[in-house]
Amino acid sequence: MYASGDINRPASDADIYRWLVEASTDIIVRTGLDGVLTYVSPACRALGYEPGQLVGQSATALVHPDDLERHMANSAKLLTGERIDRGIDRAHRYRAGDGTWVWLEGNPQVLRDAAGRPVEFLNAFRDVTARKHAEAALADAQVRQQAQHDLFENAFHHAPIGMALVGLDGGFLRLNRAFCEIVGYPEPELLRLDFQAITHPGDLDVDLGHLARLVAGEIPSYQMDKRYIRKDAAIAWVRLSVSQVYDAAGRPKHFVAQVEDLTARRDAEDRYRLLADASTDLVLKVGMDDVIQYISPSVRRYGFEPEQMIGRHTAEFIHPEDLERVVATVGEIAAGGTVEASRDRSLRMRTRDGYVWVEASSTLVRDEAGAPVALVSHMRDVAERRAAYAALAEAEAKFRLMAENATDMIVTTGLDGVITFAAPSSRAITGYDSHELVGRRPMELTHPDDTAEVLRVFTNVALGRPGEPVRWRVWHKHEERWVWLESNPSLLHHDRPAEEQLFLDVIRDVTVQVAQETALAEATLAAQAAAAAKAEFLANMSHEIRTPLTAILGFSSLLSAGDGLDEIAQGHVDRVVSAGRALLSIVNDVLDFSKLEAGQYEIKPRPVSPVEVAHDALLMFAPQAEAKGLALEFQADEGVPEALELDPDRLRQILLNLVGNAIKFTDQGMVHLGLRYDAALQRLHVAVQDSGAGLTPEQQAGLFQRFAQVDASSTRRHGGTGLGLAICKGLTEAMGGEIGVTGAPGQGSTFAFFIAAPVAMAPARAADPAPPPHTHDGVRVLVVDDNPMNRELARAVLETVGAEVTEAGDGEQALLAALSLPYDVILLDIRMPVLDGPATLRRLRAEPGPNITIPVLAFSADTDLERYAEEDGFDDVVRKPMNAAVLIHTISHWTQWDPFSSEGATDVDAA
Repeated sequence: MYASGDINRPASDADIYRWLVEASTDIIVRTGLDGVLTYVSPACRALGYEPGQLVGQSATALVHPDDLERHMANSAKLLTGERIDRGIDRAHRYRAGDGTWVWLEGNPQVLRDAAGRPVEFLNAFRDVTARKHAEAALADAQVRQQAQHDLFENAFHHAPIGMALVGLDGGFLRLNRAFCEIVGYPEPELLRLDFQAITHPGDLDVDLGHLARLVAGEIPSYQMDKRYIRKDAAIAWVRLSVSQVYDAAGRPKHFVAQVEDLTARRDAEDRYRLLADASTDLVLKVGMDDVIQYISPSVRRYGFEPEQMIGRHTAEFIHPEDLERVVATVGEIAAGGTVEASRDRSLRMRTRDGYVWVEASSTLVRDEAGAPVALVSHMRDVAERRAAYAALAEAEAKFRLMAENATDMIVTTGLDGVITFAAPSSRAITGYDSHELVGRRPMELTHPDDTAEVLRVFTNVALGRPGEPVRWRVWHKHEERWVWLESNPSLLHHDRPAEEQLFLDVIRDVTVQVAQETALAEATLAAQAAAAAKAEFLANMSHEIRTPLTAILGFSSLLSAGDGLDEIAQGHVDRVVSAGRALLSIVNDVLDFSKLEAGQYEIKPRPVSPVEVAHDALLMFAPQAEAKGLALEFQADEGVPEALELDPDRLRQILLNLVGNAIKFTDQGMVHLGLRYDAALQRLHVAVQDSGAGLTPEQQAGLFQRFAQVDASSTRRHGGTGLGLAICKGLTEAMGGEIGVTGAPGQGSTFAFFIAAPVAMAPARAADPAPPPHTHDGVRVLVVDDNPMNRELARAVLETVGAEVTEAGDGEQALLAALSLPYDVILLDIRMPVLDGPATLRRLRAEPGPNITIPVLAFSADTDLERYAEEDGFDDVVRKPMNAAVLIHTISHWTQWDPFSSEGATDVDAA
């Protein structure tokens, strides 16, 4: 037998009714005939009350004085048996816990005894304050009309209930959002319908009947519960309130309908009704002479009609073995009014086919003198529950067997932190037997560094917060080492008193896993360190390779521009320049691909013309195409915007690779570059088509992999690293796009890609700058570089245009030179011994001297040279290998002299 309140027993139908009442958002109250509240459901908390605060108070004391007379009149009607019509306003104002007044609408009923005498009131209240406010706002809008138009509009559209203006022909004139949501139609569709079209046929006649009475002036308004057929064919139960609006002349203008969604409530009522109809509970009233005076219709479930039972003794229907115990219990109730909660109240009741186990709960009924006159008993069929208890006991035995044989460690702990159960697997995991752990606190075995985290997790679980995995270490009893454990604790019996609540923990040994994770973390750190070392190595390699290339390309370009070489020597110099450029291209490809792999490639979009970028890139290959007799074609669709937000440098780099490859691998015919724009997806699509040899499917499959070439012969014939297309793929994906190739042997190839490119405002075109002064003599340039060849090359280039050049081999020498003589511009290497470029610049700007504000240009082979301008304050950059024309142009920009004037003209080509 289980004591009353045992949450492990199956829920009875009475429990379900109680839970339904207590879970309902409606406030359920019972009131004596004297007006004193005898029961209030927990939903009263929404009004700021606890049920205990209200029980024992007079209900009328809570009613607004202006509503009291109507409230009392309704109660009087109920007592006389008169029906309170739905058209009557059953809403009254009641005082909330904070002293404010709220509107509650009730559904009062009178409970009567077997003789039909009223014994108490039962009412279900719901808060209709929002509806009343909406009604008030609407009524006010009707009275004040145009003067309060804005107020009406706000109340209409934002009312929490559905609102509709309906024409005299039944068609919808205006609707608020709540109404549309209730019936599931968009407003434009409803405005083409009338209310009859969406009203359930079973409610239409009643609705039209009320409407006819309203039009005839018999009633000022009406209210009814009805069904709408939603657009999705579902049924929506609503409470409809309708009133009529008249114009200034008193003629009917239209109807105002207020609709409150009752679907959820009606669904709950339907479920409650089904539960009540299916209930097996019996309600009996038995006199003190043991004669049955009343029995509920549910007795039919046991093969009897109520009429067959009334007038007979209960002893006839109780199993002989249970009769003595039942008589003793009844005597105890008659003597004291109650029985002990632990008393076994189960018994076997006779049915037409045998006996069934029931549990009885009896209440003593007394007369006015206090003498016991009858017992009211609720009998619940517990046959299934008893079977469930038996099954539960069997399941508990099975689960205990599983717990005792599980490899994971199953532990229960009280809120006081004391272990109440530990599975035998604890020995394998911690070295402790179950009996050694029960009665101890887990914190006694936990590593001191882990106790705070374990306590935090268990505290959160105890407070009802979501659980989370936690790891901690315990000391193994025999192996004398720390063992890593992991669990996700949960709370058992969370709705019981604290002394009955338990933590349930399923704990597993994750020592090996933690060791693997630690090793992985260390490997990750090592990989990150290796990546950083690789990046530093690449930066140094860039500097070391580009530095001699600067000298090779620079001096060979100077030689090539001179007039003193014979034809053979000129050819040799040209070959040196060509070989240097090829080596520079290889270095650039390797560095670009390494940056892409490391995720260090920065995309800098800005508004540019995609047509200009693509066309300029194509024209750069005009000499190569002309030399091979190839036609260069360009086409941009009309839909390509004037300006897009993209990185022109990266787009140009992709185009140079693709167009260069197309020309390289095409011996006759043409190379076509086409652009189109997808406005819906904001993508720029580019295609480079050639009439070359084409590619097989096998060749296409590996074409965008690093170091990929069509075959070895092409490498020997055309050169290259095989990284160009891999770089194109990386850049395309970095710009939110994709790249691919189509074609067939003998039919040429088409390389197509797209990138994300939102439409942008076309950048304003700057006005032509004023012509600079036609003089450059006397411009002082300080060249700072630890490599003498770079300084010599810069001197050779700049002195040809009349500049005065001073050299410094490191940062300290540069600072000494800057203190003794003012310069117009400083060319400052980044990587130098003693004092590098950024440190030199910081001291130059911080220490007094004649060059504290002059332009300083970063001079380096680093590929990400722009970051020095952004982060360290360099005014501009000059890349190595040095392009003579670029160097001269940059110097002229910062010193405002024209290197291309008649006096300073030079034929030095770009290196």
